[in-house]
Amino acid sequence: MLVGFLVLLAGHSYADQDLIKYPVFPASDVRPPGDCARYFHGECNNWKIAEWLPTLMGGFEPWRHHKASAVSFTDRFLYEGQPPDKTGLLTTQGGPTDGTPFVYGSAGPPRGTVVYDYANKIAFYSQGCCSWHTTVLAAGAKAPPIQVVRRTFNDLRTARGVALGDSSKRVEALYGEAVPQAITGQVGMVSLSYTHELNKYCLQFQNFAFQHDHLVYIELLNAC
Repeated sequence: MLVGFLVLLAGHSYADQDLIKYPVFPASDVRPPGDCARYFHGECNNWKIAEWLPTLMGGFEPWRHHKASAVSFTDRFLYEGQPPDKTGLLTTQGGPTDGTPFVYGSAGPPRGTVVYDYANKIAFYSQGCCSWHTTVLAAGAKAPPIQVVRRTFNDLRTARGVALGDSSKRVEALYGEAVPQAITGQVGMVSLSYTHELNKYCLQFQNFAFQHDHLVYIELLNAC
């Protein structure tokens, strides 16, 4: 068991050598066009956040490959102890609306907000565009390339009761059985994935990633 998981569960920070090697997105893929500021103002200056965003998998992929288990419920984060504003089909995941805003790329473009726990090295962000919106809680994430809103996550969990550090058995006890899947590029890391049909055209994708059977990554993705 990595020391990083022990100190995380004790409420302390990851050691630098235990940080998860999240992929880095090429600047050429996320840099906004020159006229970005005309429409999105200062958010455009924060586009480098998109290079860094801790992402372990394509949120749709388990479902596309028929490896996600169907469940009869949605989930959401209880951020700051409050449920999300239930005003839109794609924005009911409890993401950090008080975070540092960013915009990137040229298709749409995607926009989001992010907060970061600098002591415990945990990122919490929400982003979306058009017909999709995702919220991610990621442990073992190095600090973002620019200063963002600072938060401390002492007890951030989902409405179903899932929290970082949980075992796969704990998640399955709350969600039901699912087939473990290896995560491309991550040695010894597996995921469990679920889906819920929001309506005839839209789904919620619920993805959980584990390293050494400790939950390090939670994604809630709504898409139509």
